[in-house]
Amino acid sequence: MLQTSGEFAFALGIAVLGSIGTVVYRNQVANSIPADLPASAVQASQDSLAGATAIAEGLTQQVGKTLLTGAREAFTVGLHAVAAASGAIMLAIIVLVVTQLRHVRPIGKTQSNQADSIPEVVPGVPKNQKQTS
Repeated sequence: MLQTSGEFAFALGIAVLGSIGTVVYRNQVANSIPADLPASAVQASQDSLAGATAIAEGLTQQVGKTLLTGAREAFTVGLHAVAAASGAIMLAIIVLVVTQLRHVRPIGKTQSNQADSIPEVVPGVPKNQKQTS
């Protein structure tokens, strides 16, 4: 069960981050697609950087260069968005772990080890003088 849930979380993370990258890419690349391209070429350019590259090869040099430059920039912006989302998720996990596991003792520390490391202070008795019972 542990392995299955780990694999599910891994796959879900890839799907979510991939979706973020794809949405950002499609929104960014839409501005660089020439207006006179056929609908199938527009769709291929919006689907992936590889699609935009294939379409750019069949266009005139200037139009192809414009499309390819815009697609590359859109892909880079998409990667930056994925990196930012990953960083935000990791930061949230760090905060969650630190706040939830604050009370857990470090490995190897027992309660008696911790008690020995805490100095005993008796009110009204100087530190150097031992209390006698």
